[in-house]
Amino acid sequence: MRKTSVKLIDSKRAILCVILVCAAGMAIRPMAAQADPIPFNIDNQSAAGICLDCNGPWARISGGHYIPGNAFIDPFYRADRNFLSPFGTWTCLVQTIDVDPNACTVDAVLVSSRVKFCVEKSPDPSVNLVYDGSTIDVNLPKGKCSSLSTTATATLGDNAPAPQESSDKDSFLFEGTAGDEVTVELRGDGEAGHQGTRVALRLRQENGDFRQRVRGPLPLTLSATLPADGTYRVVVVPSGQEADDLGSGDRGPLRGGYLLSVEGGGAASDLIPSPDVEP
Repeated sequence: MRKTSVKLIDSKRAILCVILVCAAGMAIRPMAAQADPIPFNIDNQSAAGICLDCNGPWARISGGHYIPGNAFIDPFYRADRNFLSPFGTWTCLVQTIDVDPNACTVDAVLVSSRVKFCVEKSPDPSVNLVYDGSTIDVNLPKGKCSSLSTTATATLGDNAPAPQESSDKDSFLFEGTAGDEVTVELRGDGEAGHQGTRVALRLRQENGDFRQRVRGPLPLTLSATLPADGTYRVVVVPSGQEADDLGSGDRGPLRGGYLLSVEGGGAASDLIPSPDVEP
């Protein structure tokens, strides 16, 4: 084992940390901290207070927020960027009737304005809403996202060697319909960091004979036409030879952060991670 000492210095004291790195021949790229949440900001340009509620992918709900008249709040809500990706279609609702500052709950019947928009993956996304007294607007593209898809962000492996296919595997479930055209794409997560590029991607029917698989370096794509109604499972497995002694790691099995996107059919709304998925 090879030991590396890293000295961290703050304004008050110096701390010496000793980090155990992997076995000889494996070069680990540092994993980044979880990305900052996406801020939702509101500029209420009307004189009256409003009740504002936003909802988005993976049942994210901001909850009702009271926004006073002529107020700018930065932010009123933050959407966490975890393995259940916040990127996708969002809707924000404004209520101006029967607004209670102490118990702000949006009633769908009383909504006076709404906006639907797409939050796309970018290095530093933010949602800036403006209410002018009659209409709520946003700085992002309006309407549903251009493709019916969803993205999960997760992590593979504990950096243990895996000469062929590791027992560490992630799986995601979705409900499909006969004839659905589904495309599954797997790519590395540049923000989280990863080592290696080789991976196996599988798609199978839970109670049937349908199975498809692709294997190779990232990015990896699997396309299929679902044969029947039912539950389908997407499985991600690190695969391939170990990295060479030079430490490039490019031809080794995938270890670290990845992005899994599923487009088409019912997958966009129903992609569910199983308990084996590591955030």
